[in-house]
Amino acid sequence: MAEPSTRVRAAVRSEVGAETGNGVRAEIRAEAGAGIRAEAGAGIRAEAGAGIRAEAGAGIRAEAGAGIRAEAGAEVRAAGRTGMDAWLLAAADRRAAADLVRATDVRRSRPHLVDLASNDYLGLGRDPRLREAAAAALAEHGAGARASRVVTGTSPAHVELERELARLTGQPAALAFSSGYTANIGLLTALGDPDTLLVSDAHVHASLVDGARLSRSPVAICPHADLPALARLLRERRESRAVVVVESIYSVLGDAADLAGIAALCAESDALLVVDEAHGVGVAGAGRGAVHAAGLAGAPHVAVTATLSKALGAQGGAVLGSTLLREHLVNTARTFVFDTGLAPAAAAAAAEACRIVTAEPERVAALHEAAVRIAEAAGVDHAPGAVQSILVGSPVAAAQVAARLLAEGIAVGCFRPPSVPDGISRLRLTARAGMDLDRAVEAAARAAEYSAEFRTEYSAEHGTEHGTEPGACYRPKHRTEPGAEHGTEHGALRRPEHGAEHSPEHSADAGHPQGGGGAALAATGTTSGRRTT
Repeated sequence: MAEPSTRVRAAVRSEVGAETGNGVRAEIRAEAGAGIRAEAGAGIRAEAGAGIRAEAGAGIRAEAGAGIRAEAGAEVRAAGRTGMDAWLLAAADRRAAADLVRATDVRRSRPHLVDLASNDYLGLGRDPRLREAAAAALAEHGAGARASRVVTGTSPAHVELERELARLTGQPAALAFSSGYTANIGLLTALGDPDTLLVSDAHVHASLVDGARLSRSPVAICPHADLPALARLLRERRESRAVVVVESIYSVLGDAADLAGIAALCAESDALLVVDEAHGVGVAGAGRGAVHAAGLAGAPHVAVTATLSKALGAQGGAVLGSTLLREHLVNTARTFVFDTGLAPAAAAAAAEACRIVTAEPERVAALHEAAVRIAEAAGVDHAPGAVQSILVGSPVAAAQVAARLLAEGIAVGCFRPPSVPDGISRLRLTARAGMDLDRAVEAAARAAEYSAEFRTEYSAEHGTEHGTEPGACYRPKHRTEPGAEHGTEHGALRRPEHGAEHSPEHSADAGHPQGGGGAALAATGTTSGRRTT
């Protein structure tokens, strides 16, 4: 019998991944008693006995579109793991190989940390007035709402919150949800049906993308900030109703929508405009939001969604608009009806934050001063919101820059796939009221310096079509993100098949740098530039 250190080399040819239609030739290197190393495309990890390990870059190399399903006999068996476990291990290997692993590490207090990563735009998250309001609600109403809002889950804290939100934003009515994500999904699914076209800007947040998927509506993806394209999509629609979905301030690039122009097109086309103000409330229009600043507060053809966890420093989400819309959502929004209500303590804290934003406009002014200084130091164009964005390029480089900065006491946001498409990973520097501006400026300059170093290396190693200057949009010559072969074009329209529950997806290839959905959505593919029935 061979010793464990004896290396046995065996060439095994097998048809792997029948779904690809052409099979994959695989070569497996085996070590007796020590395991087998194999790689299939992005990587398959399996362990049996002493271990079968499949890793990216050594052993089996296979490419089958966006992924490979490997079968040995009837199924992959790895240390007794089959089916879902084997799939989860393979997915973990692909993330590790692409440096896309995320973690929920416990936040540890670092007194000298320069925080350019959190979303506490106005510094209200630790404000003693919010904590006191939350503590009072906790003592009066308990730790949670204990039921759906339509059963016994509505407390005076919810009523107060909705009144203060409506007052702050100038809207007729508000409805609080358990998060901004559930507010967006609840609104779009309550408005959607096969005779309502959803026209979604290519850069909207993942929560809006998911709401569109679940809405049962046909979905058209409009090129980012392209009013002529929007006008064409609305003019050529076959559906009786239309809903246009945008953000007031976009979460990755930080640019602002032309709300007045979009709202005018919607009014002409009898369409409802839905504006996600996650990055607008507490930031734009002296804190009252970009919709209010555009003179659209209370407009009957405009609805607003918001989160309570950014500028307002609390937790939860809301939809604001007409009283008729609120009544419709109370009865039809599944993420409201079938969800336990927002905790009263969070509702009370957010209500207090609304009052502070109105009473202390200097907080909003301080936020914008910080944003201007950070953008200047980073050498990027000033974005109108709190977020200032530095392009790095590859996800590996972005993660390395962020790690290097953190080791030096600087926390920044790191946006990689699936938050953005492959090739435009970036750092997000978030301004906040009350931050130490001198230290923030120094940190932003260092982030820009390190990012420039990695951009140059990335361009030299991989080649790009658009250069390496800050703000350039990287388009690698050889695209690698899942689903790139589908090549979705701007303005693509997909219709659910036979009343299917999911409408089509936004595509990374459509240039979709949004906060959490673009690259991932491309994995399932979108029909390019045509209608499907």
